[in-house]
Amino acid sequence: MPTPIATQTSLLSAVPPVVTTVSVPPAVTSVSAPPAVTTVQATTSSISTSVAPVASVTAALAAPIVVVKQPQPTKSYTGQTSWKSYKEYFTRLALCNGWTTGVEKAQNLLIAMEGAAAETVRGLTADRDKDYDLIWENLSRRFGHIDEPETAKRQFDNKKQLESETIEVFEQGLGTVFREAWPTGDPKSKENDSMLQRRFIDGLFDPALQQFLRLHARTDDFVTTVGKARLDGLQKVLQTVLDNQNRSPEANVGEKVPRNGGSKKGKGKGNKA
Repeated sequence: MPTPIATQTSLLSAVPPVVTTVSVPPAVTSVSAPPAVTTVQATTSSISTSVAPVASVTAALAAPIVVVKQPQPTKSYTGQTSWKSYKEYFTRLALCNGWTTGVEKAQNLLIAMEGAAAETVRGLTADRDKDYDLIWENLSRRFGHIDEPETAKRQFDNKKQLESETIEVFEQGLGTVFREAWPTGDPKSKENDSMLQRRFIDGLFDPALQQFLRLHARTDDFVTTVGKARLDGLQKVLQTVLDNQNRSPEANVGEKVPRNGGSKKGKGKGNKA
């Protein structure tokens, strides 16, 4: 019969297989398996390679496009020209530069004032939209008279003789409009005299008289040209009178003109006797 010690020895000799089973070396080997690391590295490499082009394309699409709009400079206004003409110019300029509010327009308008115009708007502000209209009101009150010569100049350029208007009346009217258009101008100066003569001929109602003066008054001054026009008109009146006097009288309708044979009645009576 075996002793207890021998039995314990035999049991212990059978334990090593059990220890080997518990330690499970294959599990540790699968965790640190190199193929797993290699697979991860390969995946990382492929991702970085495929993402790089996309990033560059996105950066190219997201690049900002900067458009620089250069504002148009504003011409100054001194009050020596028509304020209405300047207002038309400034309105177009404000539209071009994108000035939409009254405050923006008033600010830029005040900056453009110089000389007498700057003195006119002194003390005005550009804090409210209605200040823009207030500036124009002050300019119109101060420089409104400048538009009167401008209107007279347009009337002078379009002056025409009426059909019922005599040459004398047309010449006087032309001189009046000239003085209104150029209050300080000398009508006897070479430039103004030539302008008056040209406007007088172009404004005549009779085309034949216009042609006559263009041929025979090219080197004449305004006064001489008007005199020739009056003389030509007088000659036409005299010619018309002479033509009427020399015209043979015509029989009125229904009236019989007596002839030399009107004595036939008496002659017949004598024969009958």
